[in-house]
Amino acid sequence: MSVARSGHVAVSLNDGRVLIAGGMTDGNSPATTLYSAEVCNASTASFTTTGSLLVARSVCSASLPADGRVLIAGGYDDGGNVLASAELFDPISNTFSSAGTMTSPRAGHAVGTLATGDVLMAGGANASGKLASAELFRAPPPRVGPPMNIADCKGGGWSRFNSPRSFKNQGDCIQFVNTGKLRGWAVLTRDQGRGEGGTLGARRTSPAFA
Repeated sequence: MSVARSGHVAVSLNDGRVLIAGGMTDGNSPATTLYSAEVCNASTASFTTTGSLLVARSVCSASLPADGRVLIAGGYDDGGNVLASAELFDPISNTFSSAGTMTSPRAGHAVGTLATGDVLMAGGANASGKLASAELFRAPPPRVGPPMNIADCKGGGWSRFNSPRSFKNQGDCIQFVNTGKLRGWAVLTRDQGRGEGGTLGARRTSPAFA
């Protein structure tokens, strides 16, 4: 790795890479909690630094919601305080963004992605002691897109896409295809975000904890 770390998280991405984020490094003691993150490419046996966490954290959780981003939540900050904040890593832009706040600060908790794509968080501990509570992270909308040709934009098809962005109307979608902005997105599969029967999945509500 580019940085020696412990108490970090690692999660396999849908593209085959592994995200490694946060944790602590001894350095010239005391230990420092890390903002840094990196991805491991198994095919080249290499590590590459990527965007930094919004909040330095260790002993946090990492999971993969329905849309393929990585949810990183809770843990301890550099002062030893238990965090309630959460953030999402986008493997396309290699950046982190806020995912809101858990209902309870927690560190050392367990996580699991449900069949719905939502993420269950359970247990852990905070300043009050060990926790028996659990909560759900409501998954962001599944990624649908990009449009591969003009036909995908017609007949209202433009309204189904939210990756790499949403479109204002049919013309906006067609312009996206015609101007070559599709280049660089061809690695995405058209099956991402599809519901049962191979139809494009309906959009969900915004991400939230409950």
